[in-house]
Amino acid sequence: MGGSQTREEAEEFQDDVFPWFHLIQWSAEDAKNNCIFRYDLSGAQEKAKALTKDVDSFLRLCPCGLPQDSGFSMEDDTNFAEWAGALLEWNSELRMVRFQLVPRRFSEKTFWSRYFAALRREIQQLIFGEDPEEDPEELETEPPIHP
Repeated sequence: MGGSQTREEAEEFQDDVFPWFHLIQWSAEDAKNNCIFRYDLSGAQEKAKALTKDVDSFLRLCPCGLPQDSGFSMEDDTNFAEWAGALLEWNSELRMVRFQLVPRRFSEKTFWSRYFAALRREIQQLIFGEDPEEDPEELETEPPIHP
């Protein structure tokens, strides 16, 4: 009985803060085994707002889109389209930046691909505390120079 109440509470949390729970889960998909992280909802929201403070911020902080093999699509029946709709309702600055850039400078798909790539990167840095693209064990280091 106690377990079902916890499950119901978790589902209510997911729905109350849509799409944030899903965005954080998506951002954590590439986590290493046995990786522990905390959901930092307010931190993720702050990072998201910073991406679209203005057009210049977007252009600087969202330089490239998601990889071709990411499964990204803005078709109506995709998570990305649902998340985009919820984010537009949540953030008036995002609405304004999108209005200024689409379609004059970017297609809808390009705009959102760049936004979600940057948002995922920012959330990963927030929850893991490091750049997830950089594995310290895999970084190339120069051998020491011996005189």
